Amino acid sequence: MMRKPLMIIIYGLATFIPLCGQTLISDFEKNSSSFDVGKMIPIGDMEMKIVDNPSRTGINTSKKVLRMVRRTEGKEQWAGFSIPVHPEWKDATEPEKYRYVHIKYFRTDARSEMRFKLFRQTFDENTIEKSSENKPEKVGVWEDMVFDLKTGKGNYENLSVMPDFCGARPAGITVYIDDIVFSNEPEPEMIFSERKPTVEMSTVYSSAVCLNVQKFPDVKYYEVYADGKRWLRSDSSEILVEKLKPLTDYRFRIRAVDHRGQKSEFSDECLVKTLNIGSLAIPADYSYKNVTRRGVTLCWSPVYKAQAYEIYENGVYYASTNLSEFEIKGLNPYSYYTYQIKAINEKESSGLSSPLHIVTNETEEQRNERMKWWREARFGMFIHWGVYAALEGKGRNHKKIGAPIEWQPCSRNHSDNMYGEWIMEKYDIPLKEYQENAKKLTLPVFDPDEWIGLAQAAGMKYVILGAKHHDGFCLWNTRTTDWNIVKSTPYGKDMVAQLSCSAKKQNMKFGLYFSQALDWANGGSGRRWDPDMNVRTFDEYIDEVGIPQIHELLSDFGKLDILWWDMPIEMTPERAAKYYSAVSQHYNIQKGLIQNDRLVNNIYCDNRIKPAEQRGDHNTPEQNIPDVPPTGYVDGRDWETCMTLNETWGYKANDTLWKSPTEIIRKLADIVSKGGNFLINIGPAPDGSFPEESTQILKTVGKWMEINGESIYGTISNPFQKGLPYGRCTRKVTSNNKTTLYLHVFDWPSNGMLLLPTHKEIRKAYLLADANREELLYTSCDAGQRLQVPLSAPDKINSVIVVELK
Repeated sequence: MMRKPLMIIIYGLATFIPLCGQTLISDFEKNSSSFDVGKMIPIGDMEMKIVDNPSRTGINTSKKVLRMVRRTEGKEQWAGFSIPVHPEWKDATEPEKYRYVHIKYFRTDARSEMRFKLFRQTFDENTIEKSSENKPEKVGVWEDMVFDLKTGKGNYENLSVMPDFCGARPAGITVYIDDIVFSNEPEPEMIFSERKPTVEMSTVYSSAVCLNVQKFPDVKYYEVYADGKRWLRSDSSEILVEKLKPLTDYRFRIRAVDHRGQKSEFSDECLVKTLNIGSLAIPADYSYKNVTRRGVTLCWSPVYKAQAYEIYENGVYYASTNLSEFEIKGLNPYSYYTYQIKAINEKESSGLSSPLHIVTNETEEQRNERMKWWREARFGMFIHWGVYAALEGKGRNHKKIGAPIEWQPCSRNHSDNMYGEWIMEKYDIPLKEYQENAKKLTLPVFDPDEWIGLAQAAGMKYVILGAKHHDGFCLWNTRTTDWNIVKSTPYGKDMVAQLSCSAKKQNMKFGLYFSQALDWANGGSGRRWDPDMNVRTFDEYIDEVGIPQIHELLSDFGKLDILWWDMPIEMTPERAAKYYSAVSQHYNIQKGLIQNDRLVNNIYCDNRIKPAEQRGDHNTPEQNIPDVPPTGYVDGRDWETCMTLNETWGYKANDTLWKSPTEIIRKLADIVSKGGNFLINIGPAPDGSFPEESTQILKTVGKWMEINGESIYGTISNPFQKGLPYGRCTRKVTSNNKTTLYLHVFDWPSNGMLLLPTHKEIRKAYLLADANREELLYTSCDAGQRLQVPLSAPDKINSVIVVELK
């Protein structure tokens, strides 16, 4: 059973890291050399020490674990440690959010058990003290102890882990512990070979059946047996078994195989009887249209000999119709629903269609609440890194025999700089030759905390990582292809998991970029210049690669904040609808997810208007600031300029055309004054480092933001229809309708007088950089009011003046 827990690692042992999806993080690995036992409060006569794992097998292959040894034989029943609840743990230790705690436990004596406790400084009625729900059964084997917190009421200040050293147990009795995980998963983690998948039949035909098997972490493929014989194997958990005989009974059993070749137990038998030839078919071409706040219209192709159709909502019968289209009404705004269709006549019925997942449109109030953090953040980091970084921007023209390896020159013309992340396509590099470059990626200096930390140092509030670019190379351990960072590089670790965990740890909003159509390795849309790229059609790519990858990204890494689609080549509304339905399926985990406007392209809509649910939440002008009025888009549309810090998205060693801190700061003020966000891109080097120039530029920007961030974060667009000739203006409006203006002055007046084009009464004006907030004088004039400012600019890049209006 897949778990989506949150890991708490004991403070002093290591830092707080969420456990994202299937990525198990051993809590004593990174900081074992600096571990100070003295930071923890011991309970009983016990010695604690980080040591090598005594048995790196089963559910725990971590290198380092915590050992607890009883020093002397005594009367104390329990030993262990107590530690204050770190502020970063507060959410996780609320039983209202996570009901269970999992602790990996290894004992050398059959009498040793364990307790877990959450309590305040003094014990009271809210104290939780629990023995594990599953009693330990083995000696010399790692087990997962589970503790039920259902009686808790929160506000805890301490937690304890207490092995049972009671009675006459001798000195030297030893237990080991590892991961402490807060979760809503009641089942203990199992050794892979002891797992047993569950299998359900979803649809049945005369010569085929579709089986759904329970997803396991780290599965490479599933083996399907029919009547005791191996029939096929599949790397998908939705398995179509074909070439069956009509009106025949079959007994199916399935087992999972992981990447190390370990096999799970067989599932229980799934008994299936195929249909007779000519039986009613399951409705095909099943889709939706006209999603609104209160409803949706379902559509399907008519079924031969069907007299009516039954519609099921969330697994329950909803209505019948004799048409091949039905309008659902009376739904709740921004809510999740599933629908299935069955064809019927007086003699028989078809199987149910596969579920169609729908999230209704939201109200304006719901949208404002969902977009609130994004609108307040205003400044984010884009990261493009992949196999293309290993080429560093040089290659050879494969269309010309004997062409030399060359550097592609850089210029301020963005169309000339496509030889970074696009180098495979621009040089027509054959797939297998390009893939050889993955062997160069050892990432000796990659540190996810440093990547997220640089964004924080620059004053940014969110990070978007390119999880998969157009070359199809995945920065996570996808189950859809071996062309990923874990299986194809010497580095061999999941970058998405590490960065998403680091972002959560550093309280940074985190999103993923995903190329949903272009995929040069796996059969995506667009041009193909190598026969090895013809592995499937584009529609097969969407069903077999694109959609499964979206399911992985939205289920394996916990809550994401942004999903950033890109390059919708050949993406019609019908194809985009599949992605929309896949994203909707993860509503319960990903509620509040923000998506951009690049899921589907108007070019491929055949003059149709894009459905509202496919238009995205914000426009994404690229490498430019849109020519909109000084007050922003007339329709109030949210938008975000994405732009490179030099001239290339991916790493290119000879691209030294860096934008200066002045450019970045002034562009940021310009964008925010028009109601937009600024997403600035970094292309890290092949070794995992940020180019030194980019680091210094962003740190300089961060120093400006430390002083002037108030004029950026949480502000809205400039109120002046003609703008300001000397700079830009951002503003804040409080709930009681009080307005504060922030004048971003690029061109400081030599005469010390600055015109504010409004006659609204000023309550106070001062320089934002002035810690004493000494008031500036002002006088009225026909054009508004003149502020008296110092003769020289406090900040040559952008001096900010605060004007509080009455």
